[in-house]
Formats: sequence, C-alpha cells, structure tokens
Amino acid sequence: LLKTINEVNKKATPEQAETVETMAQDAETLVKESTKTQPRRKWYEISLEGLKDAAKNMGEIAIPVLKVVDKISSILLS
Repeated sequence: LLKTINEVNKKATPEQAETVETMAQDAETLVKESTKTQPRRKWYEISLEGLKDAAKNMGEIAIPVLKVVDKISSILLS
C-alpha cells in the first residue's frame, strides 16, 4: 500500500499533494493499528475509508490505491 501511494505521489500534481499526504498518513495508521496484538477495528475501518475517499477524489491516477485498499479491506473486515 505504501509503495503504491509513493508511486501515485510521483504522478500527482501540486494540487493533489495534500491528498497524497493524507493517504500516506491514513496508510501509516492502518499499518500500525492492524499489526497490533489487539488491533482496534474501528481505527483501521476509519483509515480504510479515508484511503478510499482520498483515492476517489484524486481520480484515475489513484486507481491502484483503490485496488490495494479493496484487497486489504477484504482481509481485515472479513
């Protein structure tokens, strides 16, 4: 996920930089929370939702992020 966000960042316009930064922060929260011994589901649900929203707002450039988030969601939320 972080690698995919970094790739999107390389293609992002200056106007999209803040959105990419938000995605990176949400991804970091997701990684930290989901790897805890007792993860708090609500925290990673919020992170996943934030990632989806940010990627959708960026449009086609962020489709790879959406695909990765969908895969992670299917694992974490099942």
